[in-house]
Amino acid sequence: MAQKRIYLCHYARNGDAAKEEKDHPPRHWEINIRMSKDVNDPFGKSIGHVFHVVGSVGNQWVFKHLENKDYSQTRAWAGCVFVGTVEESKIGEFERVLASVPLQPGHPTWNCQNWAWDALLLLRQQGYNIVLPPTFRRMHELMEDAKNIGWDIGTDSD
Repeated sequence: MAQKRIYLCHYARNGDAAKEEKDHPPRHWEINIRMSKDVNDPFGKSIGHVFHVVGSVGNQWVFKHLENKDYSQTRAWAGCVFVGTVEESKIGEFERVLASVPLQPGHPTWNCQNWAWDALLLLRQQGYNIVLPPTFRRMHELMEDAKNIGWDIGTDSD
């Protein structure tokens, strides 16, 4: 069965990662499953499933799943970290696990980054092939470093 790559991606809140200030607000995190990558595209366009929560700190949050989304070709995209693989036939189960991650409406500091970390921990606990650093703090550092990798020319851990 075909294994699909799972990434944790992040996006600049100002809409343009290239123009982001050094002390930028927390970036939006989402979990993506790459279904295809256009090898003829010099920028490595990636199409796949996007799983994330939308809302705002201290208010309501909603889980969303988008299919066939080009998740790497937006100016807000600030890179991603490879976190594992999933069999294509198990993507429906994968989505159900993510949809079960508790949301924290009204919490004064909880955000999409917390949801993504909790979701990845739950996937790993449920037996999915997820490889994570030991702490949320270390994942945050890896995500910040991802911006400095040559994503704009389509490099990847492939």
